[in-house]
Amino acid sequence: MNWFSSVLISSFLLCFFIYRVEAKPNLRVAALGDSVASGEGTLYGLTYNPCYTKSPNYAIQYLRRIWNGPTDLHPNWLGPYPECHRSPFASVFQLPFYVNESKASVEVYNFACTGGSIHSGLLEPQLSKNATVSQMQQLIDSWSAISWSENDIPVVVLSFGADDGQPTPLEEIAGVVKQAYEQYIAQILVDTAIYQVSLDVGVSLQNVLDTVQQLNLSSSSSSTGTRVFTSTEYIKAIGYLKGNISAAIHKTPCIIVQTYYSPLNPTNENSLLQCPDMAGLVDNSSKIVEIKRLLEELNSKVLAAAAHSSVYVNDIRGLMKHHEYCSGHEEWAYGPTVSLEQDIETIFSQVPILASLGPVAPQGNYGVSAFHPVPAAQSKIAEYLWHTIEKDIL
Repeated sequence: MNWFSSVLISSFLLCFFIYRVEAKPNLRVAALGDSVASGEGTLYGLTYNPCYTKSPNYAIQYLRRIWNGPTDLHPNWLGPYPECHRSPFASVFQLPFYVNESKASVEVYNFACTGGSIHSGLLEPQLSKNATVSQMQQLIDSWSAISWSENDIPVVVLSFGADDGQPTPLEEIAGVVKQAYEQYIAQILVDTAIYQVSLDVGVSLQNVLDTVQQLNLSSSSSSTGTRVFTSTEYIKAIGYLKGNISAAIHKTPCIIVQTYYSPLNPTNENSLLQCPDMAGLVDNSSKIVEIKRLLEELNSKVLAAAAHSSVYVNDIRGLMKHHEYCSGHEEWAYGPTVSLEQDIETIFSQVPILASLGPVAPQGNYGVSAFHPVPAAQSKIAEYLWHTIEKDIL
């Protein structure tokens, strides 16, 4: 082999190597699903504050809010359907920060919508949020306009299940928590009234009890019926989604199903003075067990559907480790003490004894943010997602 031939072959191999390096996979990752995927709660400007006012009246201290904010009750959520509460802090939008650029490039899309379910959101329009086009159709419309190459990989991340069924798993979980807080708040208000009356503040116990009734803190109870939703419905939805996307873009998407986490810390026995976010549950270990059971049941259905459909799983069940409520570290889910209900503020201000409690006590549905991941946790979900993609897809 002469010198010229050697140079020619070397140049060809070099060009081939450069082409192979430049032809790395391009991931197009779309999030479909519910509030966890949309980024619910992350734009209100709520921040965790472990330092709250102490008071000689233990009830006043218990009910102090430990979340600073909100700084903006009406943030600008991303379009085209702002009521879906899509946020730039959502995990899919944070994914590019974790992608190893030597292995792949990434483009991200978010079609998730808070409250989204399979039959009201994923496969059909979610009219309750003024979303006139289903999430699947939004994705298809977006991806059909793209010219796909051999190196493009479509990835769909599904976060579904929490809002499916009658009643939904989240409704049942919220019911359990609400019932615990109702018992807690009602007792604290009565104790506070007795305390204040003993100081001759001039507010009668009946005033407080009447307000408790107005707030519906003593009369409602948790509703736990039998859900009709099963893994079979998830399996059908995954198959239908995969088939429609494949037909539209002529590529088979990689489907990743995401599990759910629990922010509750059942082993914590801190004084209520140190942990208002667990105040309604600390003395109700059976309620914590019930919430855990509901989440495990939900995850078992999601995992069974994923296994049957031969799709991947982004397992975030351990997401909150060391960041649960009352863990002693910054909490990674907005707590039950979060409230965005201005009308409740008004009710509290009208009764002197309740106004003395300061910021709103936990009640109602505790605001739309409660139990949703904070931006730091959304970032962690993105990190989990990249590891799943790197391990299972690339």
